[in-house]
Amino acid sequence: MSFMKKYLFIIAAAALVASCSSSAQQKEQEKPTGKELAQKFIIVDGHVDVPYRLKSEWEDISKEAPGGNFDYPRAVEG
Repeated sequence: MSFMKKYLFIIAAAALVASCSSSAQQKEQEKPTGKELAQKFIIVDGHVDVPYRLKSEWEDISKEAPGGNFDYPRAVEG
């Protein structure tokens, strides 16, 4: 390769690398938060443990329920 072709190749490669890294940074910054996703989409949790907990012992899940992984405040929070 001549000097000019090598020089152009190096410039093109550097431009390609620079454009890829800024594109990755933009994508990283554009990711929505969990709360934004929860407001936009319906989320279905197929592993809600409330029926099994309530079968063995009554628990008020309208307030924070330390006995399991699901309660109303956490569901609203997303």
